[in-house]
Amino acid sequence: MKPVAAAFLFAFVAFAARADVDELTTALSDANGEVRLASIESIAPGQYGADAIGPLANLLDNLNPAIAGDARVALERIVGPLTRESSGRASASAALCAALTTLENPAGRRWVYWLISYTGGEEAIAPLSALLDRDSETAMALLALQSIGGQAVADALLEKMPEANDERRVAIINVLGAIGGPPAMGALTEEAKRDDALGLAAVEALGRIGALEAEPLLWERLTRHGEPKALSAYLRMAEKQPKVAALPLYQKLLTLKGDSKARCAALTGVGRSGDPNAVEIILPYLASERSDVHGAASSALTALPGEQVDAFLTKRLDDAAAPVRATILSVLAARDSDGSRKTVERGLQDPEEEVRSSALSILAETGDKKYASEFLSLAKSDDVTMRPIALRGHLNLADAAFAGGDASLALTMYHTALDIADHDAERKRALLGLARIASPDSLAYLEKLAGVEGVREEVGLCALAIADKNRDKDPAMARTIYRRMAVESPIVLQAARAGDGLRAMGDSVDDVPRNMGFISRWKLIGPFPSSDFNAVFPPESAYEPDAEYEGAEGAKLRWTDLIIDHVRGIVELDRILKPNEQVIAYAYTVVEVPQSMSAQLWLGSDDGVKVWVNGEVVHSNNASRRVKIDNDKVPVNFVAGSNTILLKIVQGGSGCGFCIRTMTADGIPIVLSTAL
Repeated sequence: MKPVAAAFLFAFVAFAARADVDELTTALSDANGEVRLASIESIAPGQYGADAIGPLANLLDNLNPAIAGDARVALERIVGPLTRESSGRASASAALCAALTTLENPAGRRWVYWLISYTGGEEAIAPLSALLDRDSETAMALLALQSIGGQAVADALLEKMPEANDERRVAIINVLGAIGGPPAMGALTEEAKRDDALGLAAVEALGRIGALEAEPLLWERLTRHGEPKALSAYLRMAEKQPKVAALPLYQKLLTLKGDSKARCAALTGVGRSGDPNAVEIILPYLASERSDVHGAASSALTALPGEQVDAFLTKRLDDAAAPVRATILSVLAARDSDGSRKTVERGLQDPEEEVRSSALSILAETGDKKYASEFLSLAKSDDVTMRPIALRGHLNLADAAFAGGDASLALTMYHTALDIADHDAERKRALLGLARIASPDSLAYLEKLAGVEGVREEVGLCALAIADKNRDKDPAMARTIYRRMAVESPIVLQAARAGDGLRAMGDSVDDVPRNMGFISRWKLIGPFPSSDFNAVFPPESAYEPDAEYEGAEGAKLRWTDLIIDHVRGIVELDRILKPNEQVIAYAYTVVEVPQSMSAQLWLGSDDGVKVWVNGEVVHSNNASRRVKIDNDKVPVNFVAGSNTILLKIVQGGSGCGFCIRTMTADGIPIVLSTAL
């Protein structure tokens, strides 16, 4: 091809490419989002070169955030393919660095820095280094330089160190720690000699590099100052060494006096070393009075590989102190090696109770049926130490029997556990097992425990489970359980569940709350737009049954009927009111009293409550709480005939409701009829 023709063709191609870039830039500047999206989707891999980066980067300064955002996406789609070849990557990096000289938008600049962090090479080092002096961009420039890495970056950062302020110097030190290399090591070693924040940052950086040459300096810093960051750096350095070289470092850490954190970390490191001979290093720390050191030593021994470790530990059972023997048994069990179970079983014959109880605890967790008779025998014994451990093993076997499909055996075992249990925690576990089986044979056991405060919830759960499972088979029994729970259960959720059970059987439960004195027929209005306890709305002035008021969010409010079907008379207003937070609601009723009397209103509310009886305020409590039956007890005087009761419920957030009943001062329900 003739030179003139070649020059013409090159100019034509360049012009066409420029036209493509201009067309793309124009499309991305369009206010129409669909136009911009179409232009982004039309970008093919390799379609645009680095010359497109500058014009698109200019769009990152666009005042329309949507245009700037789409420009970021387009830039990424263009830059990505350019990184596949070194020449394209270098040209893209240079163009991005050039964009930083004119781009002003902070968000756009962050995006360009991010693109440079994975495209940048040596061509980006100088421009990025120049930007380190801008406080607002030091962190982004350093991140990009760290991503580039290498000796050239380390050299450039070392040149910036002398002129940098302390804050920037710390940031540079951190990056040098990530890059490493001999020059960085030398500079960091000098900085680490300083007794200030710069020195400590250098210590951390040396730990990240992990070169063994830094060990003397890190050790000196650790022993002289005892800084947690120095310990962390030393451990990082040790972790980067081959296992053979790391073990002496961890042993050295164990010599530090009074530093349990260092000791625990060193023991963990010794365990990770994989050296079976390390057992002799770790074993003395099983006798430590510090639980953290003792635990670290146990974990380290568990982590060590090799049968010779098991053999050594087993041998030490003959001469170690009782606490150490007990721990060795736990370690052997955790290692789960051949013969470890027999070694643990031998521990049951140990003369020291601490060792015997450790052995029994281990066996109790195995779920092995061969220990069933031994567990039961010890659970019934007078040995106060072994009894609860053995019972735990017995209950574990009961759980396993149920899981294995033998509900009959599990039932017998749970009943036995209830017969011999000394503590509520043991009874609870047995009761929960019985609830899963839900056999009527357990009712006699529930009756015995019905008055035990510590297990009443579990007793109730078990009773309800029996009723639910046997409702079709024995409806009379189920009905008796439900009725008793609905009336007697002190746990509201269980009482409500019992009420649901009765309804499912076609029974009415209206008499339950009524006989407990609860008032269950009301007129309700709300929500009004306020959570100010002192805010006043029209219902406080007079009850006008046909009135209409403006409520929250402009809603028109009228009085509506409210009939409570909860067996504890609870009104869950949060299910009725919309909205149900930061609002006020009112409930109104009329009770008929055969003759004048003194009484009490026992009520609960979520949140604040104010009460009027016959137009007079009798109670005011600006509370923040959940509904609980009988939160407040308010003395009142009723007149013969009709008596009005008005409640104001002030709701903040999360849940809303109330309950109220009429009682004597002695706590006897007063059953009153309502007239609405």
